[in-house]
Amino acid sequence: MDEVPYEVSGTEKVRNLEEDLTREINELRNEVEENELVHGITRPVCTVQLPKDPLHFRRERQLVINRALEVCEAKPIISQGELMKEEVDICLRSDYTPQSIPLLLHQYFVDRIQQLVHLKHLHLLRWSRFHEHSSTIESLYDEFQDRLGYAV
Repeated sequence: MDEVPYEVSGTEKVRNLEEDLTREINELRNEVEENELVHGITRPVCTVQLPKDPLHFRRERQLVINRALEVCEAKPIISQGELMKEEVDICLRSDYTPQSIPLLLHQYFVDRIQQLVHLKHLHLLRWSRFHEHSSTIESLYDEFQDRLGYAV
């Protein structure tokens, strides 16, 4: 598509529409300026922005057309044999290497710490419930401390 030159405003109809747009924008600007002079406003109090010039819209059309003319490249051909060989190589590699063992151990202990924290929390909740409804708290307090020491 690079060898096909495309002019955005090449047709007579588009040029006439751009001229009409330029005229309407100029009329709108003149009207706004007149209202500013009559009412003594330094800046227009309006949430609607003034339209840009026709060159802005021409550039927008050019960008849209260029995007529409872009074509994706074809996907590369993948050999099924190479893919299978790569999968076999991956399967033959060990998951446990000197580089991966520290990370695996770290992940194991992080998970284990989370479990222990959860266990300790549940144990404290159960003990507080038991403490509210039991009169034997004094005799079992040493056992509670021992179990709490094992959880930590």
